[in-house]
Amino acid sequence: RPTALNVEPKIQELAVVDAIRFSAPGYVPGGLAYDSVSRRFLVGDLSARKLLVVGEGSSHVEDMVRADSARFQDVTAIEIDRRRGDLWVVSTGPTDGTGALHKLQLISGRMLGVFEAANELQPVRFADVTVTPSGTVLVLDDVGRRVLGVRSKAKALAAMLRLEVEAPTSLAASGDGEVAYVAHRDGLVRLD
Repeated sequence: RPTALNVEPKIQELAVVDAIRFSAPGYVPGGLAYDSVSRRFLVGDLSARKLLVVGEGSSHVEDMVRADSARFQDVTAIEIDRRRGDLWVVSTGPTDGTGALHKLQLISGRMLGVFEAANELQPVRFADVTVTPSGTVLVLDDVGRRVLGVRSKAKALAAMLRLEVEAPTSLAASGDGEVAYVAHRDGLVRLD
């Protein structure tokens, strides 16, 4: 069940250093992940509906996977499941309230599965995705103000928890998988 966290943040100035710099015409950010094994950044391109790859220390950008092979709509977030070697991508229809969770092979970008939002879950707009250590994939639906999910070996997205917050924007699972956190307009909530 959600609990509000009242934490006063301490802000400290830090030096900012470019990790990578690249050029991609018309690029609109739609997620970021770093694969420490291959030492590359995976970047979602929201409007071009694709994933880009940029090697650490490089400015050379390559397409990893495009909408036609992965069935992407607007790419909104990506997450790596390091334990299983999977790449999870959420995409959302720009105007029709549809969305899907895409499972890809991390190394090649080959599509392994698509979990579309069933009619009874729509309208949706997927804002973020995270993976728990047990392999449960959690998806933040900011329109429905809820968390959807796919448990390991499940075949469909299911509603898991309704959020009583305004403007949820981001989702993260704890390292032990016991809780997740949702950032929203007024702070953070903890989900057990």
